[in-house]
Amino acid sequence: MTGARFILLVLLVLPGRLVAQDDLMDILEENKNEEVEVIDNTFKGTRLINGHTVEVRDRGVLNFTIMHRFGRLNSGAYEFFGLDNANIRLGLDYSITDDLTVGIGRSSFNKVYDGFLKYRVLRQSRGAVKFPVTVTLTGGISIQTLRSPDPDVTIPFDQKLAYTAQVLVAKKIGEAISLQIMPALIYRNYVELPGEENMTFVLGVGGR
Repeated sequence: MTGARFILLVLLVLPGRLVAQDDLMDILEENKNEEVEVIDNTFKGTRLINGHTVEVRDRGVLNFTIMHRFGRLNSGAYEFFGLDNANIRLGLDYSITDDLTVGIGRSSFNKVYDGFLKYRVLRQSRGAVKFPVTVTLTGGISIQTLRSPDPDVTIPFDQKLAYTAQVLVAKKIGEAISLQIMPALIYRNYVELPGEENMTFVLGVGGR
């Protein structure tokens, strides 16, 4: 190949290589500048009926809650369709960080005191980092303080305790729809009826 032909070949190939290289650099620069968008407000609050949502309050926020659980709707007018059998829980939740909350509460049912930890592990996001769901872990302990109807019977302290561990997985599909699944393990040190298991697995589903 003569020198003139070689120079001509280089002039023909080089622009194509430079254009391809520029395109690659543009793509890399776009990915570099792409921001991570975290999906917020999967739910409007930290509770879904009587259960937890994946949401955690901002750091330093103290949340006071009053929760009611009513009786059976089919109990009839005499029980005011369950309203006469209402149980109440008063609770305080405090966010230590944007992802970690501690809480305590007291329920009228069986005079139960409870405490919990709630930690948001992963957040739904899109953009440079894509993750399809938000994942939050909760762990709790509760103690029944209801006195025995028999004054001569003393219930050991450890038999009053129960423990819970739960994984909350939620996805915000749009501004109007969010879905959540809530597998949980509940362990009770004491069960009242023969044949009952100390360990119970629960799978909850919720949404808005």
